[in-house]
Amino acid sequence: MELVKENFWTIPNLISILRIFAVPYFGYLIYYDRMVDASILFLCMAISDFLDGFLARKLNQISRIGKMLDPLADKLVILVTIVVIGVFSNKYLMPNYFVFIILLKEIYLLSGILTILIMRKKFLVRTFFIGKITMFLEYLTVVMFLLSYFLPAIYPFLEISYLLTSVSAVISIIVYTVKN
Repeated sequence: MELVKENFWTIPNLISILRIFAVPYFGYLIYYDRMVDASILFLCMAISDFLDGFLARKLNQISRIGKMLDPLADKLVILVTIVVIGVFSNKYLMPNYFVFIILLKEIYLLSGILTILIMRKKFLVRTFFIGKITMFLEYLTVVMFLLSYFLPAIYPFLEISYLLTSVSAVISIIVYTVKN
């Protein structure tokens, strides 16, 4: 697959940008207890996450900026969700250990990426399978959290998801620290 070196205006990049702009509204919807709307928007963001990667490969529109925008959008979705629910919400509860570990991981990795970008003058952060697993688990946990609003019976599975995601996040921090 050929890298579209400097082309910013690609369909996948525009999809990622739209996802980034949707994140604050998503946080707003959760904060103001508009869970149906938040769930629909989250579903749209998740589909767009799949779609931008698929289109980048299919249309041969992989770009350097796209390799930064897509994970940035993913991290912002997770950060906003965790901050709004775990820090500012009095109605919804997430375990403190989960909130701490996920916030630590996302802030640590974002600051590490920025450091590498500044020090090396280029964006070259290797991705690892554990990072993909952790992002999947983070998204799954958010989905389960949203579903628990409608289906309280899912809550025991959500507790397991909090634990698995936390363990995966700690392993990710270790792997990215050692390998990058």
